[in-house]
Amino acid sequence: MSGPIICNDQTLCEGFLSGLSHQKIALMARILQEIQVGSMDIPVANARYYPLPELLLNERLRGKIRPCTKHINWAYQLGFKKVIVSYLHRTGQSLSLDLCIALDRIQSVGLEASVNVENASELTVEEIEGFWPVLEGFAINTVIYGDLNSRLDPFSTYETMVAMQKSSPFVLEFHAHNAYGLATANALSALQAGIRSVATAVAGVGKRGHAPFEEVMMAARHLLAEPGAMIEPSLAPACAKILICLGRELPLDKAVVGSNIFAHESGIHVHGVAKNPNLYEAFSPEEVGLTRHLVVGKHSGTTSLQIILRERGIKLSDAAAFCLLKKVRKTVVEQNSPLSNAQLLQLYQAGDVY
Repeated sequence: MSGPIICNDQTLCEGFLSGLSHQKIALMARILQEIQVGSMDIPVANARYYPLPELLLNERLRGKIRPCTKHINWAYQLGFKKVIVSYLHRTGQSLSLDLCIALDRIQSVGLEASVNVENASELTVEEIEGFWPVLEGFAINTVIYGDLNSRLDPFSTYETMVAMQKSSPFVLEFHAHNAYGLATANALSALQAGIRSVATAVAGVGKRGHAPFEEVMMAARHLLAEPGAMIEPSLAPACAKILICLGRELPLDKAVVGSNIFAHESGIHVHGVAKNPNLYEAFSPEEVGLTRHLVVGKHSGTTSLQIILRERGIKLSDAAAFCLLKKVRKTVVEQNSPLSNAQLLQLYQAGDVY
């Protein structure tokens, strides 16, 4: 494996398809740039109604089109420099004449083209290899191997990507979908096989689901030890802002960026984290812009109370902590929810636990 990982973003596409306002689209694009996604792939048919910044058009946006003259003309008139031609292949047939005509037209107007074989995972490697002699006649940047109907598993992904790279005259990208919750695993398998560009979306958003950007990048850094896995320390709040634009909430337990993944309640967990956070945390919360916090609930122990009060300048003895813990558990059961730190402080100040 060599070279940086490029996560080609599908989040902004979801924003266009949802009919978001110009302001929200612009905000999402800015945040996506800040967290260093690769290209931002957007549907040209929907982008016609938006003022697109020239800088993005030149460097970051790729227009998704069908192999037809109308879509090509739209992309050209809007100022796109790069387009992705989405193509569904029928097994047993030759490469579509419409695709060839479209690629010829794209080349004639000076656009950079990528071909997305959306249902590539339904075809054999030999079938796809049969495309090469025809496609080599056109100026194509990359070929995208699509798993439209989520046919792949991590093992078949790895084997297929290794085989494809041996014969492909083009740079290959990988685009997983998530019907069975395997998009992240499949994207990581593609990276292990040597693919450098994979499709992702923040929190995996999309009609068919995608590999979540935050999961792919974090796993690439910590599991695959990829030196090119760049992660911004503002990743978690950035993901939350993008989901707000899309009218969604970031789940508290969302892998990598959910705030509750660094919440600890159980006494034994808190005791362990206090001594060595690596016991229960795969990475530090600061790495993605989150903070560790202790939950005061019915499973809490004395260590939690001592740590929280110590942060407020209060040193609690073991005996006092045990006494306070009984009051805490009684209150938690009565209100049927954990205590806030302010409530804990009130219990301490109100009771004889000194």
